[in-house]
Amino acid sequence: MTVAAQEAAKNLSEKFSGSIIHNTQLLDANQLQRLCVTLGRSHLHGTVPSPVHSLAHIPTSRTRLPRGYHLVYFTPYCFEKDLEPDGAESSQVYNQIIPPPPFTRRMWAGGSIEWFKQSLRVNHFAHETTKLARASAKQSHGDWKLRLNIEKAYYLARGENPGQIALIDRRTWIYSKPEPVVDGPVCVSESSLLPPEYKTEILDMPDGTQQLIYSPVALFRFSALIFNSHMIHYNESWTRQKEGHPGLVVHVPLIIINVLDFWRDSCRRGDRSHKGPVSTKKIDYRIMAPIYAGERFTIEILPTEERLPGNHQLWLTVTTNNYPKKEKKSRT
Repeated sequence: MTVAAQEAAKNLSEKFSGSIIHNTQLLDANQLQRLCVTLGRSHLHGTVPSPVHSLAHIPTSRTRLPRGYHLVYFTPYCFEKDLEPDGAESSQVYNQIIPPPPFTRRMWAGGSIEWFKQSLRVNHFAHETTKLARASAKQSHGDWKLRLNIEKAYYLARGENPGQIALIDRRTWIYSKPEPVVDGPVCVSESSLLPPEYKTEILDMPDGTQQLIYSPVALFRFSALIFNSHMIHYNESWTRQKEGHPGLVVHVPLIIINVLDFWRDSCRRGDRSHKGPVSTKKIDYRIMAPIYAGERFTIEILPTEERLPGNHQLWLTVTTNNYPKKEKKSRT
């Protein structure tokens, strides 16, 4: 497998060397509205009701996309015949940087997003470029895997300031060979998860933190919104029996959006002990463990003394009854 992983990394590097994939899309208001409904947000900006930003109506043209909301646009497009057995896109999909078999199981491991002066806006066209920054073989827990560093950039496509960059989204994806599950779910005890009839909860706590629990229904709706057919997000039988998870896996883009929304809402309410800017300039994140449907997790802001100079750090803390605490960190 060592040779196979190194050879696959070499082939991908050669295939996509100097290659840039281009896509242009209208950032339609309906998609934005549906995202906010999925997030349980009745108003786009802030927590105080405003007739201008009420989601009882479609967001108006030129409305700025909040930080991270670009993640529900430029969704994948391919025929069902070009999907892997787990529902993920295969290497046969046109205009996608995807390794060939046997490295077909993908994990979103981390990344960063950096924003610039220009903003993406509703009902405006945006242009996305995608390139392979690096492909490498790595060994983890005795197995060889592929590590792909993908860089996506988003530009204003038409109207005012065409060609101006709005943000750069760097992602780290790990591809591995699917392995059969012998002993069933081993990641988290099933007793840590709520029964299937629960609803999504997003609760602002008195201590300034936010607690969230996502339901299978919410994950299904988010999968549909971003045209993500990977079955770990909506097919519980597959997730448990084929991949060894105790429950449905919460999407990484959904977690990123939650973290950025928490920061944005906290700043607008004045729930912060710093004098830094409200808008986020950059977020760096690392996925250290999955979050599951029915698993309660908490978003909190580090105390001032724990922040690096010039950076305000957010910690996403996940706690369950029978599993150690897991954390993700970002800088704003």
